[in-house]
Amino acid sequence: MRKKVELLAPAGSFDVMKACIAAGADAVYMGMSRFSARAYADNAGTEDYIQAIDYAHLHGKKLYLTVNTLFKEQELLQELGPMLVPLYEAGLDGVIVQDIGAMRLIRERFPDLPLHVSTQAVVSGPESAAFYKRMGAVRVVPARELSLTEIRAIYEKTGMEIECFVHGALCYCYSGQCLFSSIAGGRSGNRGRCAQPCRMTYEVTKGNEKRTDKKNGYVLSLKDLNTLKLLPEIIEAGVCSLKIEGRMKKAEYAAGVTSIYRKYLDLYEKNGKNGYKTDPADEKKLFDLFNRNGFSDGYYKKQNGKEMLTLKEAAFREENEALNEFIREHYIRKEHAVPVTGFYEFRNGCPYVLTLTVELDGREFTSYVCSEEAAERSNNRAADRASVEKQLNKTGGTGFYFKELDGVLEDGLFLPVSRLNEFRRQAFQKLTEEILAAYRRKAEETDEETRNTADAAEKEVSPSSFTLSALVRTKEQCEAVLRSDAVSILHLESTAYEAAEYGKIVERAHRAGKKITLALPQVYRARSSGWFEKERDTITQAGFDGVLVRSLDALKDTESIGGMQISDHQLYAFNSKACAELENSGFLRTTVPVELNRREIRETGVNGRDMILYGRLPMMVTANCLNRTTGQCDHRPHLLTLKDRMGNEMPVTNDCRNCMNTIWNSLPVDLLDEKESIRELGLAVGRLEFTVENAWETEEVLRRFSDVCLHGAPAGKPRGEFTRGHFRRGVE
Repeated sequence: MRKKVELLAPAGSFDVMKACIAAGADAVYMGMSRFSARAYADNAGTEDYIQAIDYAHLHGKKLYLTVNTLFKEQELLQELGPMLVPLYEAGLDGVIVQDIGAMRLIRERFPDLPLHVSTQAVVSGPESAAFYKRMGAVRVVPARELSLTEIRAIYEKTGMEIECFVHGALCYCYSGQCLFSSIAGGRSGNRGRCAQPCRMTYEVTKGNEKRTDKKNGYVLSLKDLNTLKLLPEIIEAGVCSLKIEGRMKKAEYAAGVTSIYRKYLDLYEKNGKNGYKTDPADEKKLFDLFNRNGFSDGYYKKQNGKEMLTLKEAAFREENEALNEFIREHYIRKEHAVPVTGFYEFRNGCPYVLTLTVELDGREFTSYVCSEEAAERSNNRAADRASVEKQLNKTGGTGFYFKELDGVLEDGLFLPVSRLNEFRRQAFQKLTEEILAAYRRKAEETDEETRNTADAAEKEVSPSSFTLSALVRTKEQCEAVLRSDAVSILHLESTAYEAAEYGKIVERAHRAGKKITLALPQVYRARSSGWFEKERDTITQAGFDGVLVRSLDALKDTESIGGMQISDHQLYAFNSKACAELENSGFLRTTVPVELNRREIRETGVNGRDMILYGRLPMMVTANCLNRTTGQCDHRPHLLTLKDRMGNEMPVTNDCRNCMNTIWNSLPVDLLDEKESIRELGLAVGRLEFTVENAWETEEVLRRFSDVCLHGAPAGKPRGEFTRGHFRRGVE
């Protein structure tokens, strides 16, 4: 039998969490001061978080910890475990995680702690969900870009719990794949510090054609998600947890949105899909709480669309103070108490007896309290039922109230008010302790911190020469690489040629003495796997030496090709545990993430890995399409330019086969003059990535790297502007 659908609310603080529970949330997700994808929220410290866990459990609710950032080596090995121990022992209900290394550590240290895979991990199909299931995850939060059909396929093929966003802000980029804030200002979205460059204005041009101006330049700013009308379809697609976004929002927003979704989830569960209908008054409340030029129902029923974007500056939104005051009165200021059933017994010569029973989250808890003193008769001060029950009903501050209170009171008994008060306090304290005890657990003692502290030291490396590889995205780039002696491995972007041409390119690469791999899309969805299935025989017979993998959802198809599997930088091997997990899963080599600096790379260990030495980095990959937003979709590739307020011009390419749009950095990374530092890291393969370079530009880069890396010439400087990326500075 399928589990009851969960309403999951956001909280940036303990007070917001309480408001969401009062508003009807079944569970709340909240971060701590470290390792949360909302690092600027009012996240809790350890003691506050334990208090929040207890509060949730005393109300029959769940609390999930967000640790959905990428972990640097020492953070993972020295900080994550100790941070989790007190929360785990308090009964933490689950952790939401992005980093593969963090997942591995949590499984090792806390094997019974429910592991939820964050939307930051870009679960875009059943294969990646199954990968995480093998790692011990019980729930996945798929990419927000997936359709209801794709979500249903994940549920049916894996049986995993599916948690999906139903309301709140949408990222323009696939979450977890955005490097825009990181590259532009060193504030990494993968580290919880996104500066939200997608909310800025941009100028879009195609050649000499100007497509936007200041009035409609919000081309990356998506409207907020609102799926109130789609709830039945989302639930029937296999979703078991309806997630509201908003850990940076005020309590009025979080509680208000939660209360409305609570109402309609209850309506669906009572009447089913056919009896489900939304009230325009409730839709207006959601609009008043927050919107960006209206709402969108997201990607559930569409691939993309201009109507999903704000385009213009958001209109001034006047506060609905009456609505805010209603929310404050009912969910923020008002104590949210839990109903209990009580039965008392006061008999002459016998101890006071009070039995409390409460049902929380499908479990029944009973507390039985018996006083040390006995009740006595009094001719002048006998207690009556009304006064006794009035005193017992004074439950303020306990978190409980009597929905039913009954019992036995013999006539003529003297029951002092002070003793009744103390007796009531003891009874509710014992009930509280028994509820919380049911969630407590003990973390196994381990010397892992000691071992990890030693492991976190810089890895021993053997400086050595590295070979060069090249990734090409166009035919002219491919021709230039085939003519060059600089590289020994050619990575062929799958969209550079039609599948029917792969065999000839592979043959030419082999004649040139080069190995060649097929580079599969950065995000691998049903559309991509459908293309692969159609071309499977042609692709597998082409003779590739392996695959460059950017998405775990491509794993099943990469097995058909065989040969070496290399994970690209989008599969974040941010720490040694993530590297080990990927290598144990069949990858010959991993690629160094582009957000680590040289010290952090050394700490993680780079022996035998690939690393990008040249190329424009993908700042955003998105299901939306700038060509369609600012023009018309003609199902053909185009080159656009996105110019920011500082005058930086970023190339934008569209991949129509996979219906993806990529925004590239305005400058290429070029680390040729860092050759000696890189050599000392023990790198295996240095990669040159070509994006929008023409044949001459490609040849020039190949010549420079050939002269320096193969023939010992001094590095010199590139002809144009360049960046060293994060190799020296890193990210926070």
